[in-house]
Amino acid sequence: MLSSLRYTQRFTLLFLIAILGIAITLWGSHLQQQLHTNTEQANFEKQSSTFAKNFQKSLDQKIEVLQSLQAFYLSSTSVDRQEFHRFVEGALARHPDIIALNWAPRITEQQRDAFEQEIRQHSSASIGIYQTNPSAKKRQPSPEASAYLPIQFSEPLHDNLAILGLNIISRPSLQETLLRVYQQRLIQTTPPLQLLQRPDGPPGVVLCAPLFTPSFNGDRQPFPNDLTGVLLLVLQPALTLQKAIEHKTRNTDYLLQADQAIGSSLLNYKSQAPIDTVKPGVFIYKAQINIPGAQWSLEIRQHRDNRRTLTSYITLALGLMITALVLLIFIRDKNNSLKQLASAKQLARSRLQAQTAVEIAQIGICQLNTDSGEATLNPQGAELLRKRTNEQPFAIEQLFNMMSPTGRQQFKQQLQQLYGGEIDRFEIEIDIYDSCASTAARWFRFLCKQGRDGSTTIVIATFIDITEQKQAEDRLTQLANHDALTGLPNRRLLNDRLQIAIANAHRHRSQVAIALVDLDKFKPVNDQLGHDYGDLLLIQLAQRLIALTRGSDTCARIGGDEFLLVLSEQGNTAQTLQSLARVHQELEKPFKLHGHIVTISASIGVASYPEDGESLNQLIRRADQAMYSAKQQGPGQTVCYNQLRT
Repeated sequence: MLSSLRYTQRFTLLFLIAILGIAITLWGSHLQQQLHTNTEQANFEKQSSTFAKNFQKSLDQKIEVLQSLQAFYLSSTSVDRQEFHRFVEGALARHPDIIALNWAPRITEQQRDAFEQEIRQHSSASIGIYQTNPSAKKRQPSPEASAYLPIQFSEPLHDNLAILGLNIISRPSLQETLLRVYQQRLIQTTPPLQLLQRPDGPPGVVLCAPLFTPSFNGDRQPFPNDLTGVLLLVLQPALTLQKAIEHKTRNTDYLLQADQAIGSSLLNYKSQAPIDTVKPGVFIYKAQINIPGAQWSLEIRQHRDNRRTLTSYITLALGLMITALVLLIFIRDKNNSLKQLASAKQLARSRLQAQTAVEIAQIGICQLNTDSGEATLNPQGAELLRKRTNEQPFAIEQLFNMMSPTGRQQFKQQLQQLYGGEIDRFEIEIDIYDSCASTAARWFRFLCKQGRDGSTTIVIATFIDITEQKQAEDRLTQLANHDALTGLPNRRLLNDRLQIAIANAHRHRSQVAIALVDLDKFKPVNDQLGHDYGDLLLIQLAQRLIALTRGSDTCARIGGDEFLLVLSEQGNTAQTLQSLARVHQELEKPFKLHGHIVTISASIGVASYPEDGESLNQLIRRADQAMYSAKQQGPGQTVCYNQLRT
């Protein structure tokens, strides 16, 4: 009886161990599945994040193209069709997914006939200024109106002949966007719309960049008189994404929407995976895509195959049943170890979350105690100013010494006003050279106010790094004032330099020579070697002209192959001609263009202040007349305007 009882107990124990082993097997299988799922999800999120960032970067590059074209128009008095083509052809080559770059000027009813004659020279099928129905498949001439916004230039031209003359203000899908453009005077993006040149293709969007005359009087009506036109960049986001999607997994869906409204989908790409191989279980990644005046939603879904084989469960069950007897002995200690491990992991996660929150904030805090003359930084502030932990607290004077002389003086003045009660806080932007003796300054924005540390009055300064913002502002200034190819001053900066030179000449009773340099035989270089070689020739020529000019002179590019030299402090015409003779000698030297030897010459027209005129436009116009006279005399000639009067 006792033996039977012991046998029953042993059998029961073995049965319980078997049940425990099976349970542990299923638990282990679940953990393995969960680990595998977590790994797959982490990889999916990483790949999806990279995909979204690359798409955002691609859109940002196209926005920079539109901003560069906007800056080019702002720096030019007028742009003809050939200049528009030369400027945008490089950008279109770099970004083949740009459907079109367009220019739509403001045309009045009185200008309509001349405008329609001009576009018919490039499109014999054009019906002039026209509008379309909502489906973009039917065209009809625009009714008479006080003003229009028709497309005059479009590149690439052969793909966009159909849209020449399209009055963009007549399209309902563009009207709301153009209204925001007029009111905010910033680049804006349209909702999804059907493209006229591709009526059966996927939806597209249009980025609109306005151009206004400098004489803005505050009028922000839907069609202001100071609007000169709108630059348009046309995209089909589906084409850009589909090229990248071709190399991704076949079990992935992509959805790109402009907003939550029905019909706002820009891309809805469904995977081609067979339905019977896809079990329940989907990874989802969502990202916001920023574009001027709009925010798109990108959603990526990856279907998972959750099937498991029965053999894997049986194998794991048998293995765990064999080791269950040993595991039973250590089960209590194992449970305690697992609890301790879970607690340690939870503590580590909490610390990591706290550290991540501090790093994401990227805000430095500095306490200035003028009584003790010491400054203390929080860890993030020490990292921003590159101060080691063992250097704290440190003397306030060390912080001042890191600032530029101008920034240091302004900061101290504001501190005195703060302590004197004249202000309760101040904000200032300062360039700082860090303690590692870096030659490149970084910019910080400080917000300072008074506080208390017990009975001591202190100054609490919070600061952030704005170096990238400053660099972006410098790049925009460079684009607005310099030629994108050669880096020389453009017309906008040239006018400022010329005004300064004339003012100095008037003050010192000296002369200023305006030399208009037009290249001879430049067109054959473009025709025979290609535009890339032509661009390289212009870059090398610009470098030679810069080497010949003095610090008080200016060399600018004002057209395709036209340059203008402003030679200040000229004593007489002979001195000017002597300087220009050196220009001829330098330009006639051979140019080496990737294995090709090219020789050119230049025709130069000269006008002098004050002998040939006193206004900017008058001097440039007379230099142009002299240059054309030099052209008629043959290559490599220089003609002064005063020679034309004799």
